[in-house]
Amino acid sequence: MKLKLDFVTNSSSSSFILSVPKRMIENMRKSLDEFRKKCSEDIVYESTGINIAYEFTNKAELDEYTNDGELDWISKATGPFYENLSEDLYSVCREAIKNEYIVFYLWVDDAVCDKFDEEYGGYVIGKN
Repeated sequence: MKLKLDFVTNSSSSSFILSVPKRMIENMRKSLDEFRKKCSEDIVYESTGINIAYEFTNKAELDEYTNDGELDWISKATGPFYENLSEDLYSVCREAIKNEYIVFYLWVDDAVCDKFDEEYGGYVIGKN
């Protein structure tokens, strides 16, 4: 029999994909950290509110995530397998990176989704 000793919650989360201009990246990181801290104060159970799961600064990082691993020679020629992102969402993210944006993939606790969408909705380019 296995026992789980760390914290367990029955909350769920949603994934948001944000596109942020490179010149604003430090301000966005600080803002997200402040939002996370505020959420952990406001929520009655143990939660971080949000978690930056991935940050993509270039096409290679996006390709590797989308492919769910390093691209082989076939994938490099034809494009990634769409394991973690849909082809449409991958295209939107790739275009953002091409236009000098950083792409964040975040997990947002359902308890704060509306508040998050209200504050950061202008940066959201997709939900997964």
